[in-house]
Amino acid sequence: MTVVTSGARELVQGAARGSAESTHLHAPGPVPGTHGRLHFMDNLRVVLTVLIVCQHASFAYAPANWWYFNDSQQQPLLASFFIVNRSFRMSLFFLIAGYFMPYVLDRKGARRYLKDRFRRFGVPILLFLILIFPLFMYAYYVNFRPYGPIGFWDYYIHVYWGIETQSPKNWTGPDWPDAQLGHLWFIEMLLVYAVIYVAWRALKHGLKLSWPGPLSLIFKAAAIVPARVRGAGGTLEEECEALHHCEQ
Repeated sequence: MTVVTSGARELVQGAARGSAESTHLHAPGPVPGTHGRLHFMDNLRVVLTVLIVCQHASFAYAPANWWYFNDSQQQPLLASFFIVNRSFRMSLFFLIAGYFMPYVLDRKGARRYLKDRFRRFGVPILLFLILIFPLFMYAYYVNFRPYGPIGFWDYYIHVYWGIETQSPKNWTGPDWPDAQLGHLWFIEMLLVYAVIYVAWRALKHGLKLSWPGPLSLIFKAAAIVPARVRGAGGTLEEECEALHHCEQ
């Protein structure tokens, strides 16, 4: 009886091990490409950043282009480079940022997402607007504008912020007062778009709106095609299921 019981126990244990191994082998794994870093996006951003550096480093050597310094020898080919570069560079940056926006918002939630956006974008904007750009704009004012000498604090209060002062005649601009964000306009717009998108998602859920059919297909295609191109595994149905939260 003991031998029979022991044999039965071994048989049951062997069947359990086989079932566990079979389950392990055939259990569906995570959809490839839905987790982890998208390195091809990092590479694309690096290339776009290099194009920005090349363009700004070339301003002094391009014809018909204002810059703080202009070399006596101009290279006409740079004008063609600027035209092509400007036609897609920054818009592609915005497209990349918009591509990840739904995923980040879903992961963090609206409150944490906006808090993170204001910390990462809003704080640098305020620091540069109040402390850094006044120094740049003052140097530009006294060296490149025909309004005569002025002390920094007078400039900061009356020209940069325009307090108790009207714009001078023939003001060279671009705006009055002289306060501006310069090259931080990009993160300024990212912050604006983040707030608009969160508001839209809240309105969409509150009114139970749904994307129009053709627009939904466009967003799905924009999300799925890069994954297919970069060689991610998984079927098209799995990728649609992984990206389904874009409509939520």
